[in-house]
Amino acid sequence: MPHFNKSTVLLLISVLSLTGIGAAAASAGIENRATGVPSCCMSLAMSFTFQSGIMGFWDNYGHYMPRIHCLSRADGTPDWPWIITLIILNVSVVVGYAKIFFFWRRSYRAEAPRDRNRKLMDLAYIFLWCGICGYAMSVLMFFWPAYRLSAVALAILIFFTWRFAYNLGDLTVSLSAMRLKRELRESLENRASELERLVDVRTRELESARAAAIAADQAKSAFLANMSHEIRTPMTAILGFTRILDDRTLDAETRQRFVGIVRRNSQHLINVINDILDMARIEAGKLNLELAPCDLRSLIHDVRTLMKQRVEEKPVTLDVEIGATVPRIVRTDSTRLRQILLNIVGNAIKFTDRGSILVRVRQEDSSGQTIIQVRDTGIGMTTEQMSRLFERFTQADQSTSRKYGGSGLGLIISKRLTELLGGTISVESRPGEGSTFTLRIVFDQLPTTANCSDHAKDMTSGSGQLQGVSILVVDDSVDNRQLISHLLGRHGARLEVAGNGREGIQKIEQTARDFDIVLMDIHMPELDGHTATRALREVGYAKPIIALTANNMSGDREKCLQSGCDDYVSKPVDEAHLLAAIQRQLSRPGAMTPTQSLA
Repeated sequence: MPHFNKSTVLLLISVLSLTGIGAAAASAGIENRATGVPSCCMSLAMSFTFQSGIMGFWDNYGHYMPRIHCLSRADGTPDWPWIITLIILNVSVVVGYAKIFFFWRRSYRAEAPRDRNRKLMDLAYIFLWCGICGYAMSVLMFFWPAYRLSAVALAILIFFTWRFAYNLGDLTVSLSAMRLKRELRESLENRASELERLVDVRTRELESARAAAIAADQAKSAFLANMSHEIRTPMTAILGFTRILDDRTLDAETRQRFVGIVRRNSQHLINVINDILDMARIEAGKLNLELAPCDLRSLIHDVRTLMKQRVEEKPVTLDVEIGATVPRIVRTDSTRLRQILLNIVGNAIKFTDRGSILVRVRQEDSSGQTIIQVRDTGIGMTTEQMSRLFERFTQADQSTSRKYGGSGLGLIISKRLTELLGGTISVESRPGEGSTFTLRIVFDQLPTTANCSDHAKDMTSGSGQLQGVSILVVDDSVDNRQLISHLLGRHGARLEVAGNGREGIQKIEQTARDFDIVLMDIHMPELDGHTATRALREVGYAKPIIALTANNMSGDREKCLQSGCDDYVSKPVDEAHLLAAIQRQLSRPGAMTPTQSLA
């Protein structure tokens, strides 16, 4: 590719211009000679310059006449005013072309080599050589008919032209620059608008999330404050009345009434704790159902019986209606179903000061659903209150001066338990007109001959149920050892105690006999219950071991069974449940048969 810098181009233009002036002078000399004007010296010089050597080659040694002879007046003399005008105009165009070219080239070289557009630079050379071939040669041809030089200039122009025209695809982007600029601007504007919209949306979402977080924090704070109230209130009664019971001057009736207060508040406290634990298990997805045959009708009447005392404290009636088509024996978790109904009925009793509460059970033939409705004539709820009724940590009435107590967990637990049982729970209510809670569950109906488990059976009334049974109580708490020893001792059991797992193993080895039952606490110093149980099983101890533990989360029972325990009773110890667990183990085939001594 020919390379021309600014000096080369200017020199070329100057040579062409000077050549044109010289040619003009020569032509003027010839014309003057024709008219008798003395110009011999100039004619000889020009004749020597343009008609011989290299310079003569370009105009074929004067065989081609200059254009100045064509631009003449009537008398045959050159029309100089118009000739000079054309020269000035052509030279002006050439200078303008050269100025544009140099700007174009300077901009091209200002870019990094990898960013230069060679196609556009070729176009700049075409632009320059068009000016030279057209306008500069036009001026030159007035005085010096160098048509062969014009051919050389045209050859250079053709070189750049065809190199540029060889592949025009690279020029598409350049030619589309304005459109691309417009599209880029529109794209940027649209993107900016979209970003503004997204920022606005995200801002609203963040504000909403912030408001939700604040509301959740306030709800949790209110929940914790409520939990503090729900725990401290019964604890105040328990601690206060137990101190009063130390007064030996109290008569039997007053003492019995105070014991009832302590028992009632203790039960309320354990209910609150159980609600918290149940909620934690549900949230962690670790609450497992125990599906078994259940007498549905008996369960409904049990709920009414359990709520009877609370109803009798108010001018309120509690009635039960069970449809004739309702199945009697169904497969479900009777403990959890009873918990759901106790929560709903208890809620109805709490918010109903007078009137009635109706538990209606019917079977829907079309869907096979069992529908349990609890309708009350209580205070009712607004739509806004119902919307947060089943939310965590919230209650329909969250004001600090609310009239009714409660942990606020009962209904959300009931909703989650209902869903685990495969059902749904809904509510309809109007302020001042009462509320209706509707439970819909599809139960697996079983034959009436199926055996039903009754977890609510009371085994505390009898005496002598454990007569002659030897029991080892292993627990690090002195109070728990005394409590269990008292509960079981009054049923005829013979008891020995140990303060930890190591002492329990030593007690069995030192007495050189097997106890009929071992009650093993799990969390103990020196040697925990799991390790102690595994150690006993490894040396061949085969008698029943029942785990006693405050751990009541999903998986705790399985851990105890895997370590070698035969059964599991959670704390706080319920006398009926403890006696039932002992009776289950004693009723096993061969459980009372003496085994080989470990001594």
